[in-house]
Amino acid sequence: MNLLCPNCQKPLQVPEQYAGQLMKCPLCNGTFSVPVMPPPVPPAPSPVPDIYRVAPEPPPPPPLPEQTALAPERAGLETAKAPAPPTGYERTFSLVLRPHVLPWVAPVALGLVFVLLFFPWVATYDLTEKMWYDQVGWGTGFGHEGSGWGIGYVLLVVPALLVAGAAAVLPLLPVKLPPPVDVVLQWRTAIVAAVVLLLTLLLLVQLAFGFGLERMVQTVGAGPKDREPPADFEGRLKQSEDARLVARATLRRTFWLDLVVLLHLAALAGIGLDAWLQRRGPDRPPPRLEVMW
Repeated sequence: MNLLCPNCQKPLQVPEQYAGQLMKCPLCNGTFSVPVMPPPVPPAPSPVPDIYRVAPEPPPPPPLPEQTALAPERAGLETAKAPAPPTGYERTFSLVLRPHVLPWVAPVALGLVFVLLFFPWVATYDLTEKMWYDQVGWGTGFGHEGSGWGIGYVLLVVPALLVAGAAAVLPLLPVKLPPPVDVVLQWRTAIVAAVVLLLTLLLLVQLAFGFGLERMVQTVGAGPKDREPPADFEGRLKQSEDARLVARATLRRTFWLDLVVLLHLAALAGIGLDAWLQRRGPDRPPPRLEVMW
């Protein structure tokens, strides 16, 4: 080992075997203790291989080369411009289709139709009596100028109203219904639709071929003249040619009949929208219609 003499500060070379012993410096004859050599440092243990380590993730794929978009004209396409929001409107009205409201459209409409059975549907002028002669909705079936189609229509109005009302009320009852009733309620929309369609068909037949009063006025002919004027309207038309001409010229359908037709259409529309919402499912929000003016 190489060291310095602590007495003369001269470099000396001492064999390692004399470490820890007294030595005499050959240059200054001074004695000194040879320092002890530090123990050798053991080599560091090699790391234990980790056989359960997680494999490194593969590198991400290289990005695709950017493609230059062709102009719409070169691609053979037409550019669709987004419509600009409407301007100039001052008011907005929103109509929302509520699933709990639509089942009541048909019974309410049919209830109004039942009330309108007692209003005049067809009217004409009676020249002999100098007054208007009309035929109410009830009279289209059971009046003097009634018809078979009118009888079927009048007799079906009340059952149709009861069926539509039951279809709207029974699902809201807080009691458990018998199993047969539950099975029928699953088809309530189809049942109400069938009844209202049949009722509308009977009305359309009368609108197409004419109500009883209309057919009587158009087809009545001259009859034998009595000394006293007859009491019924048909007899008075047979007595007078002028009365027949005036009755045919003034024959008309009233506003109440137009309202009945609109109520039938409203009932069918309500049933159709109710069936559509049931098919659409309860999880989706109700449709909304925005009207601006």
